[in-house]
Amino acid sequence: MSTYANCTTLIVYTPTNEATEKENTFYFELQGMIDETPKLDILIVMGDLNAKVGGSREEIEEVVGPFITTEETNENGETLVDLCVSNNLFLSKTLFKHKALGNLQEHLDLRRGKD
Repeated sequence: MSTYANCTTLIVYTPTNEATEKENTFYFELQGMIDETPKLDILIVMGDLNAKVGGSREEIEEVVGPFITTEETNENGETLVDLCVSNNLFLSKTLFKHKALGNLQEHLDLRRGKD
């Protein structure tokens, strides 16, 4: 048995919640790519998923960590959670505590030393 593992990385951009027809096609195609990935590969799905996953961890604790950053889940978030549950995937962003940056311009001004 080899000590090396193959890694398959899928870099994706999910349509927004307003694009319902494209969203359905997107998740169908994404599921097809996941199905084609060899079962022994490490699978990473990353990109802009246009999803908000929040609220209570109770029903989705198998796919999220302790640091949910929003209060509610949007439509894309629900679909993403279903995809994760179906494919034994995990939302890694929820494993780490994130700083609340607020306004991006305010953050950039602080980095440049402006008041």
